Amino acid sequence: MPRSISLLSIQEVAGHMNNLFYISHSQLPSVTANSVHVMKMAQAFARTGMDVTLMAMPADPPLDQDSIYAHYAVSPVFDLRLIKWPTGRARMIRYILSALWNARRKGADVIYTRLPRAANFAEFFGFRTVVELHQPESLRTMRAYLRIARRPLIVVITEALRQQVIADLDCDPNSVIVAPDGADPIPNNTLPALPPVAAGRIRAGFLGHLYQGKGMEVISAIAPLCPWADFEIVGGTEADIAYWTAQIGNLPNLRFRGHVPHSQTAAYLKSFDVALLPNQDFVGTAESKTHNISQWTSPLKAFEYMAAGLPIVASDQPNLREVLHHDVNALLCKPDDIDGWCKALMRLRDDRDLRERLGQKGGQLFADHYSWEARARRLKGVINALWQ
Repeated sequence: MPRSISLLSIQEVAGHMNNLFYISHSQLPSVTANSVHVMKMAQAFARTGMDVTLMAMPADPPLDQDSIYAHYAVSPVFDLRLIKWPTGRARMIRYILSALWNARRKGADVIYTRLPRAANFAEFFGFRTVVELHQPESLRTMRAYLRIARRPLIVVITEALRQQVIADLDCDPNSVIVAPDGADPIPNNTLPALPPVAAGRIRAGFLGHLYQGKGMEVISAIAPLCPWADFEIVGGTEADIAYWTAQIGNLPNLRFRGHVPHSQTAAYLKSFDVALLPNQDFVGTAESKTHNISQWTSPLKAFEYMAAGLPIVASDQPNLREVLHHDVNALLCKPDDIDGWCKALMRLRDDRDLRERLGQKGGQLFADHYSWEARARRLKGVINALWQ
């Protein structure tokens, strides 16, 4: 750990914003969505021509970097630096200072982070910073950032979250921009992981975690009522799978596939006929079972479903309606309307043309707006416009 960090002068960074240092506290690899997000965005920024370094924490036991890149199906087009979480007091501060020392040695023009405290320290040491928020953060930390940042830039994932951040922080609306989550295109040579279903049946798939409110509440209720559908659940921890198995019992048309590396999810998506996104009015997180992110979230699975060209049945919620539109690229149902979910699946079972129309519309919308690279290109443009 260095004794001090030299200040960057504005003159050093003015005129070019091409060296981006992403400070994350994600563990790599892990089962969390934020680990997917930071790896995909690091790759996407690099593919726009930026020199990108991603700092994160190693798993225990650690994997070599080639295995980490392969786990997330990303190319080694960015530098990956793994630093163990410090022990003892002030661990977060020590981790951030270590990151900034690495960024200084790398000659970073911009610090990009989902840690508001890291942005505060980065601004203090003269770096240009971008903070990405996926839920309302500590007002004290964010207000400190707004006071010291020369040109604050906050990236959020939904318009609902943007409005909340502006209201909570009383900040300039122009400093808060919306960039929904994304996905990668599915390679054309991807083969389905599962064989086709029998005639007259459809396969309804779910991809992601099984935390409270993610949707198993709905799936567990509709599976017994839809014996003509096969439900495939890809993801979830062993503990969550054990909980839902105990709740549901032995249903012949519902299978848990468990967590798979992100590099393997495309093969399962290619096996689905219909994709499910049954978020509830309360959605927990990996860190907290009591913290509700339902109204802010921009689920990765929505964009992965669209990338696969799948018809989607999703909860009719304001944040999801920012991307999904009823009878255009999805069928929307009230989160707890079990009869409505069953009817939507029945409609898709009986109408192949509807399935194809919804899937094609979603796939085109994804290709135009919601790939990780499209997201990175837009953010790079905002960064360059702000500081050049």
